Amino acid sequence: MITNYKFSTHKSITFLIVLLLCFTCDDDDFTVDNRLEPFQEPVISTIVPDASDIGTSVVINGNHFSTLPSNNRVRFNDNILAEVTAATDTTLTVEVPEGAITGPISVSLAEFTVTGPIFTIVPAPEITGLSTFIGDDGDEVIIEGVNFSTVIAENFVTFNGQQATVIAASEDTLTVIVPDGATTGLIAVTVFNQTYVFDDGPFIVAPKITSIDPLTAEQGSEVTITGLNFSPEPSENIVTIGDVNAPVVASSTTTITILIPFEANDAGQISVTFEGQTATSTDIFTPIIVGIGIEIPINAVEDDVEEAEDGRMYLESGDLELGEFDTFDTPDVGIPKIGLRFNNVTIPQGSSIISASVQFVADQTPGADPTEMTIYGEDIGNSPAYTETLGDLSARTLTSANAVWNIPEWTGTEIGPNQRTVDIANIIQEIIDRGDWMSGNSMNIILIASGISATATQNDFGREAETYDEDN
Repeated sequence: MITNYKFSTHKSITFLIVLLLCFTCDDDDFTVDNRLEPFQEPVISTIVPDASDIGTSVVINGNHFSTLPSNNRVRFNDNILAEVTAATDTTLTVEVPEGAITGPISVSLAEFTVTGPIFTIVPAPEITGLSTFIGDDGDEVIIEGVNFSTVIAENFVTFNGQQATVIAASEDTLTVIVPDGATTGLIAVTVFNQTYVFDDGPFIVAPKITSIDPLTAEQGSEVTITGLNFSPEPSENIVTIGDVNAPVVASSTTTITILIPFEANDAGQISVTFEGQTATSTDIFTPIIVGIGIEIPINAVEDDVEEAEDGRMYLESGDLELGEFDTFDTPDVGIPKIGLRFNNVTIPQGSSIISASVQFVADQTPGADPTEMTIYGEDIGNSPAYTETLGDLSARTLTSANAVWNIPEWTGTEIGPNQRTVDIANIIQEIIDRGDWMSGNSMNIILIASGISATATQNDFGREAETYDEDN
C-alpha cells in the first residue's frame, strides 16, 4: 500500500517521497515462496512408520504441504518441534526429535494447523544373547534381548540378510526358525523400523556340499568342493573321503580345495566338518590309484644287526655277512641271520605294493661263489627295536610271504643291481595289510641263509655288505 505521497518541484530538482507499509505473517521464518495463490489447509493422511524411537526418520503423507521444508512446522504431541528434512506437495520427511513422547503429530503451514494420527514412541530393540551360535536349516533358535514386540508379525528377523520365521514373541525373547538356505553371518532384529545387529559373533550354519569337481581323480591331485558355510580358514575344515582324511590346501565360504591322499583307495562320499557341523555329499567320489616310489634308509647303528648261530646279537657290526661263515669272534659266529629295521615307513594301510626291494652297498671284498638268502618280514604291525637279548632276532615271528635271493657276483665296493634284492612286494604287502599296521610304523626285513649257503663252512665265501655305521 502506498500512502501519503506528494510531488514537489523546486527549480530543476525533483523529489519523490514514498512511504511503504509491509504486512507479513507472524512467523519470522515463513516465506511465500513466490506463490501466486494463497496456501491451502494441509491434510495429513498417514504417517510411516507410526511407531519408532528417537532419531527415526518418519514420512508424513497428505496434501497441500509447502515444498519449502522450513515453511512446514511439524510437532510431536503438539509441543516438540521436529526438523523437516525434505518436503513435497504430498510428503514431509522428519526425524523424531529428542524429548518426543507418544501423541499426535501436527503440521502448521501459514495460518493453518492440522493434527494427524498418533505416533507411538517405542524403544529400539536390542539382542543380548542367543540360545546357540550354531545350527542348521529348520532349527529353532531363541533370541534374548529387550524391546521386542509381543506381536509376532511386528518382529522382523534375518540370518545374514535372509528372513527367518518368528514362531513366538515376548518383550525379551523371540523364537525363530533358521531359514532354508541360510548362510553363516550376523543375526539382526527389526522392530518398528528400528534394527539391531547382533555382532558378538556370527551364527554358524551347518556346511552344505552342492558339487564335487571332478568326481574321479588321481591320488595326489586337487579336487574342488563347492557349497555353503565353509570356513575361509583351511585348517578349520575337516574333509574326509570315506574315513580317510584329505588335506585342505585352500578354502573360502563356498569352496574347498583338497588333495586326494594316497591312503584313499576306495570310492566313497566326501564329508566336510566345520565347528562340529558335518555335510556329506550325495555324490560318490572315486580315487584313481597311482603308484609312487619311496626310499627308506636305515637310520641308526642298531637297526642293521646280525645274530650268531648261538643267538648272540651284534648290534654294531662293521659289516653284514650274507651267506658267509663268520669266524671273527670266539666262539665262531657261524652263518649269521641278518635283521634290517626300517623306521617311519609311510605306506598307508591297504596300499597296493607294486614292487619293493632292499639295496645293499658292497664292501671292498669281492664275492663270486653261489650264495642264497631267503628274505622274510617280521609279522607284526610295528616292529620293536633290536636288543642284545640272546636270540632276539630268531624269536621274532616271520611272515608267511618270503622271497629267495640268489645273489649275483660282487666285484668290490659298489652299489647297483647286483646288490639289490629280488622283489619283496609280497612280504611288504602282508605286513601293511595287517590290522595293526599304520603309516609311519617300523618294519623289519630278515634274511636267513638257505640252500647252498645254509651249509656253508669257514672255507666257503658269501657276500659282505656295509652297515649303517660304516657307510652312513
